[in-house]
Amino acid sequence: MSGKKPKEKESAVETPTVQEENAVAVQGPRMLPGMTSEDYQDGLREMLAGYDNLKFTKIVFPSSGSTVWDLEALGLGSAKEFSGIIIHDGPRKGWYKTSIDDGGEGNFPDCMSTDGEHGKSLNDMLQSPTGLCKDCPQAQWGSERKKGRGKDCSDRRFVFILLNSSDLLPVLLVVPPTSLGAMRDYVTELMRRGSYTYYQWAKFSLESDKNDDNIKFSKLVLCLGDSLTDPELDKVYALRKALMPNMQKETLKQEVQPDPTDIDTENKEGDTPY
Repeated sequence: MSGKKPKEKESAVETPTVQEENAVAVQGPRMLPGMTSEDYQDGLREMLAGYDNLKFTKIVFPSSGSTVWDLEALGLGSAKEFSGIIIHDGPRKGWYKTSIDDGGEGNFPDCMSTDGEHGKSLNDMLQSPTGLCKDCPQAQWGSERKKGRGKDCSDRRFVFILLNSSDLLPVLLVVPPTSLGAMRDYVTELMRRGSYTYYQWAKFSLESDKNDDNIKFSKLVLCLGDSLTDPELDKVYALRKALMPNMQKETLKQEVQPDPTDIDTENKEGDTPY
């Protein structure tokens, strides 16, 4: 979600979502006396100079109906809920010539989109005759090759999250099709309040659901948290701007592995998640 830094803030109705359990005490970056957000951003650019391929730690989205997050990669064990600041989220479409059932797990998408509108392929396998996702036969409902209930091209959202306002690098959560509705509702509520995703804390939890074949899958639950303080917002805004090129590049490189239970039943009216 893009936008300028808000000038005024509206307090959220829920309690703060600062990560407290299993938190590791680390000295975060400080805004020195007389230091502006532009100075802070310049310092971040200096640190990032020459590092075009930053590695973002990935939070694995659970499957099989689990309602527990595995945060071992972050040194936080497991949790029913975690909190964070979404500093960027973007669409990702991926189509694979070889399905998981046929041994294609782990393959890079043969045709992809990073804006939900324009397709591209690194191996001359562009599926849309016009290059637009809306005209692609693999992006039409009923094109799913196994049972024809969804789209053969899979929608995702790449969500970059700061777990602490003092962190300098976000973690990455790849949101599957079955949870795009939760992301859409969360963003809609923020827009209603005149706010932005990077403007306040969010609570991430899970619920269990079933598809038409009675197979359980995990579904994202997002709740609004407290607004950032002015000092937090200054740092987060500067960090977001400095990291944006890296986050957008990660969207291009990050591999998406489709979950066979993922059928976006909440998005049949359009070609993009929201």
